[in-house]
Amino acid sequence: PSNYSPLDLFSPNTIRTQKALKDLSQNMQNNFRVWCNGKQIFGEYETPFDNVCQKILDDICHNSGSDGKVLLPDPKSTLLDVITRTVSQVLERESLLSNILSMQQLDVIDGDGAVKVYERLVHLCKGSNLEAEKLLDEAALLARDGLVLGQGASTSSLFYSDSSPYIMHECDSLENLLDEIVQFQTHLRKRMQEGSSPNEEILDASHARCIECVNDLSKEACIYLLQNWLLSLALCDVSFFVSFQFLMDQEHEATEECQSCDHGGIAICSMQDDVLASRAMGVHYEVKIVDCDPKPAKKLRGRGEVESKFQFINK
Repeated sequence: PSNYSPLDLFSPNTIRTQKALKDLSQNMQNNFRVWCNGKQIFGEYETPFDNVCQKILDDICHNSGSDGKVLLPDPKSTLLDVITRTVSQVLERESLLSNILSMQQLDVIDGDGAVKVYERLVHLCKGSNLEAEKLLDEAALLARDGLVLGQGASTSSLFYSDSSPYIMHECDSLENLLDEIVQFQTHLRKRMQEGSSPNEEILDASHARCIECVNDLSKEACIYLLQNWLLSLALCDVSFFVSFQFLMDQEHEATEECQSCDHGGIAICSMQDDVLASRAMGVHYEVKIVDCDPKPAKKLRGRGEVESKFQFINK
């Protein structure tokens, strides 16, 4: 079994991020791969020989200005440690993980909630799935210039809308729904801290109030919630690549800089191991994300069919 925790990976703490990467490297499955000069060296079914790892480490030492070769008893583990240290420090500098997390957190209604909101939107579109999906797909292209909120907007509405790239129109039922979700999440966190399961009566009452709010949502409010759910869904199963190259000592005397659209970043990464002996090394890097295509609105119709099967099984 794997000890990997996404909570460690997305933590702003570099030590926890490195732990997540190290846990992934010890049980790679299909979630962790390493290439060197275009050739995969680590993966679910790929493990390099010790002499290959030693050669890579020798090249790193040469670039770092270290004298001579240091033969290691376990070059494979040392190389993985160098990789996870470097990647974790690069990720700390960049906003990739925090951006992914903020988009994932836009989903406050979950899959079954999205189905209920979608059904409400279809109802407001006079029973037309095609019309509802057309509205969603068209609205997905319209990012906000500013907020459209009432003067009495709740704190939870303001917090949620601040994270979303879409316009949140004024709707009392939407604000009430978001408030109810925040209150239940607070109750849930408290019970988890106490080591207890959620109070079923509170759960049922909260669920009933949420359903009541959903059944009163405006068309614009439905579109807003579903836009955010689809955006979150697009960022829930992505892959990202961190490519890096160690620089010669004289090459990283320049100031560190983050990656931009035009060029990669430069980081000074601290190393502590038998090879690099607690030295700081310059690294030129690039971070890229893939598999984050927008999800079409028709995804909701399919999700509704899946949820209905679960309801049939539970009866």
